[in-house]
Amino acid sequence: MFARLAILFVSIPLIEVYLLLRLNELTGNAVTTIGLILLTGVVGAWLAKQQGLSTINRIQKATSEGRLPAQELVDGGMILFAAALLLTPGIMTDAFGFSLLIPPCRAFYRKVLKRYFPKPNVQFHAGPFGQPGTSGSPFDPNVVDGSARSVDETPPIKTLELDNDDA
Repeated sequence: MFARLAILFVSIPLIEVYLLLRLNELTGNAVTTIGLILLTGVVGAWLAKQQGLSTINRIQKATSEGRLPAQELVDGGMILFAAALLLTPGIMTDAFGFSLLIPPCRAFYRKVLKRYFPKPNVQFHAGPFGQPGTSGSPFDPNVVDGSARSVDETPPIKTLELDNDDA
C-alpha cells in the first residue's frame, strides 16, 4: 500500500509539470498558462460552492424525512475532494476535480466506490419521543414528554443536635 501511494505522490506531480510545460509550449507564453490555471481555480471554487450548497440542502431534506443521508454524504466528500483537486495547479487534477463536480460522473464514481467498500451492517432503531419503552428508546419508562414523577417521598432531614458543652 505504501509503495502505491509513493508512486502516486511522485508520478502525479511529474505528469502535471510535464502537461503544464506542454501547455506552455502550445500557447506560446506563460501568461496564458498561468491565466488558465487561475481560471480553473476560480470556476472550480464557484462550482464546488454551488454543488456543496445543493448537497447540504439534500442532506437536510433527507434527515428531515427521517432517512440516513448516506448518498448525500458521499457526494459531499467527493465535492470536498474535488475542491482540493481544483486548488492544486495542474491539468490532470483539474480535469478529475471538474468531473467530480458533475452529478452524473459522481454517480459513476459512487458505483465504483461501492465495489471497493462493502456495505456496512448497521441497524438503527429509535423510539419516537413521548413513547418511552419502545424499541431502541433511550428514555426511562417513568419519563414521558420530559415530565417526571417522584418515586420516593422527600427523605426526612436529619438534624444534628449539639450540647452546649461541645461548643
